[in-house]
Amino acid sequence: MSCQKVWDEISKSPVITEEFIIFFQQEVNWNLICRHQKLSEDFIRTYLNRVNWSVISKYQVLSEKFIDEFKENLDWEYICKYQNLSLEFMKTHKHYLDKDNVELYQYVNDDFLADLKN
Repeated sequence: MSCQKVWDEISKSPVITEEFIIFFQQEVNWNLICRHQKLSEDFIRTYLNRVNWSVISKYQVLSEKFIDEFKENLDWEYICKYQNLSLEFMKTHKHYLDKDNVELYQYVNDDFLADLKN
Protein backbone atom coordinates (compact mmCIF):
# COMPACT_ATOMS: atom_id res chain seq x y z
CA MET A 1 0.00 0.00 0.00
CA SER A 2 1.37 3.42 -0.92
CA CYS A 3 2.11 6.02 1.73
CA GLN A 4 -0.71 8.25 0.45
CA LYS A 5 -3.21 5.39 0.65
CA VAL A 6 -2.18 4.84 4.26
CA TRP A 7 -2.76 8.53 5.02
CA ASP A 8 -6.12 8.34 3.25
CA GLU A 9 -7.15 5.48 5.52
CA ILE A 10 -5.89 7.31 8.59
CA SER A 11 -7.79 10.43 7.52
CA LYS A 12 -11.03 8.42 7.48
CA SER A 13 -10.43 6.82 10.86
CA PRO A 14 -13.07 7.75 13.45
CA VAL A 15 -10.55 7.81 16.30
CA ILE A 16 -8.17 10.56 15.23
CA THR A 17 -8.27 13.87 17.06
CA GLU A 18 -7.90 17.46 15.97
CA GLU A 19 -4.52 17.46 17.72
CA PHE A 20 -3.43 14.53 15.56
CA ILE A 21 -4.62 16.33 12.43
CA ILE A 22 -2.68 19.46 13.44
CA PHE A 23 0.49 17.47 14.06
CA PHE A 24 0.21 15.64 10.73
CA GLN A 25 -1.45 18.40 8.72
CA GLN A 26 1.02 18.00 5.84
CA GLU A 27 0.29 14.30 5.50
CA VAL A 28 -3.44 13.90 6.04
CA ASN A 29 -5.97 14.03 3.23
CA TRP A 30 -7.93 17.20 3.97
CA ASN A 31 -10.89 16.25 1.77
CA LEU A 32 -11.29 13.03 3.75
CA ILE A 33 -10.70 14.84 7.05
CA CYS A 34 -13.50 17.29 6.20
CA ARG A 35 -15.82 14.43 5.32
CA HIS A 36 -15.10 11.84 8.00
CA GLN A 37 -14.03 13.81 11.07
CA LYS A 38 -16.21 15.85 13.37
CA LEU A 39 -14.42 19.19 13.29
CA SER A 40 -15.01 22.06 15.66
CA GLU A 41 -15.83 25.43 14.17
CA ASP A 42 -12.70 26.85 15.82
CA PHE A 43 -10.61 24.19 14.09
CA ILE A 44 -12.21 25.00 10.72
CA ARG A 45 -11.54 28.72 11.32
CA THR A 46 -7.89 28.03 12.09
CA TYR A 47 -7.41 25.87 8.99
CA LEU A 48 -9.77 27.73 6.67
CA ASN A 49 -7.23 27.65 3.84
CA ARG A 50 -6.84 23.87 4.09
CA VAL A 51 -10.44 22.72 4.39
CA ASN A 52 -12.66 21.87 1.46
CA TRP A 53 -15.61 24.23 1.93
CA SER A 54 -17.96 22.21 -0.22
CA VAL A 55 -17.28 19.09 1.83
CA ILE A 56 -17.56 21.11 5.06
CA SER A 57 -20.95 22.40 3.89
CA LYS A 58 -22.21 18.87 3.36
CA TYR A 59 -20.69 16.80 6.16
CA GLN A 60 -20.08 19.09 9.14
CA VAL A 61 -22.79 20.34 11.47
CA LEU A 62 -22.51 24.12 11.35
CA SER A 63 -24.09 26.82 13.46
CA GLU A 64 -25.95 29.65 11.79
CA LYS A 65 -23.39 32.06 13.24
CA PHE A 66 -20.59 30.11 11.54
CA ILE A 67 -22.54 29.89 8.28
CA ASP A 68 -23.05 33.66 8.37
CA GLU A 69 -19.36 34.25 9.12
CA PHE A 70 -18.22 32.14 6.16
CA LYS A 71 -21.17 32.60 3.83
CA GLU A 72 -18.89 33.47 0.91
CA ASN A 73 -16.85 30.27 1.34
CA LEU A 74 -19.65 27.75 1.80
CA ASP A 75 -21.55 25.77 -0.80
CA TRP A 76 -25.13 26.97 -0.43
CA GLU A 77 -26.61 24.08 -2.38
CA TYR A 78 -25.27 21.77 0.34
CA ILE A 79 -26.03 24.22 3.15
CA CYS A 80 -29.69 24.26 2.14
CA LYS A 81 -29.80 20.48 1.79
CA TYR A 82 -27.81 19.27 4.81
CA GLN A 83 -27.88 22.00 7.48
CA ASN A 84 -30.83 22.85 9.70
CA LEU A 85 -31.67 26.48 9.07
CA SER A 86 -34.17 28.60 10.93
CA LEU A 87 -36.76 30.58 9.02
CA GLU A 88 -35.32 33.83 10.41
CA PHE A 89 -31.84 32.89 9.20
CA MET A 90 -33.18 32.01 5.75
CA LYS A 91 -35.03 35.33 5.57
CA THR A 92 -31.84 37.27 6.23
CA HIS A 93 -29.79 35.17 3.79
CA LYS A 94 -32.40 34.82 1.08
CA HIS A 95 -30.09 35.77 -1.78
CA TYR A 96 -27.72 32.89 -0.91
CA LEU A 97 -30.35 30.16 -0.73
CA ASP A 98 -30.74 27.33 -3.20
CA LYS A 99 -34.49 27.56 -3.73
CA ASP A 100 -35.00 23.95 -4.81
CA ASN A 101 -33.16 22.52 -1.81
CA VAL A 102 -34.93 24.87 0.59
CA GLU A 103 -38.25 23.59 -0.70
CA LEU A 104 -37.16 19.94 -0.50
CA TYR A 105 -35.13 19.86 2.72
CA GLN A 106 -35.97 22.80 4.99
CA TYR A 107 -39.05 23.33 7.13
CA VAL A 108 -40.61 26.47 5.70
CA ASN A 109 -44.10 27.82 5.27
CA ASP A 110 -45.81 28.36 1.93
CA ASP A 111 -45.61 32.15 2.26
CA PHE A 112 -41.83 32.03 2.58
CA LEU A 113 -41.54 29.65 -0.39
CA ALA A 114 -43.69 31.91 -2.54
CA ASP A 115 -41.60 34.92 -1.51
CA LEU A 116 -38.37 33.01 -2.18
CA LYS A 117 -39.46 32.09 -5.70
CA ASN A 118 -40.22 35.71 -6.62
